[in-house]
Order: sequence, then structure tokens, then C-alpha cells
Amino acid sequence: MSHPLWYTRRMMIETDMKTREYTNLLLERIEEGLYDKDQVIMACVKYMSEEAVQDMMHCNEMLFDEEEFAEALDDALEN
Repeated sequence: MSHPLWYTRRMMIETDMKTREYTNLLLERIEEGLYDKDQVIMACVKYMSEEAVQDMMHCNEMLFDEEEFAEALDDALEN
């Protein structure tokens, strides 16, 4: 049985290869173990502009108030 993530990536590759050729190639090589995920993340973040990183973080709900986060973490650890 195939891993669901692999299936999703394989479908993306098969249906969208022309428009996202290098994105799909990179994801495929990560999945095959040819590239380390951490190295790819570092390469992408170093390549992207500060504005692009901020936008990516915003779109993926990765921006948060540190004080609110600390309070929520404290609350979670208490319960």
C-alpha cells in the first residue's frame, strides 16, 4: 500500500508536470531520499526574499504573537 503523501505527490506530478516541472522534480527527489528535507528547507529560505518568507509564513498561519503563544503553551502544560 502506498503512503498517502506519496500518492498525493505522484498525482500532482502526473497531472501538473508541465507547469510545475522543477517543483515536482524537487519533491520527487526528496521523496526518493536523494535530497535531505532540512537542506532543501534551508536552501529555499536562504534563496527567498524576506518579503517572500513573510508571505509564506502568513499564508501558512506560521506567524503568531510570542506572548500569546507562551501563554497558550503554559495553559496546555497546566491541563
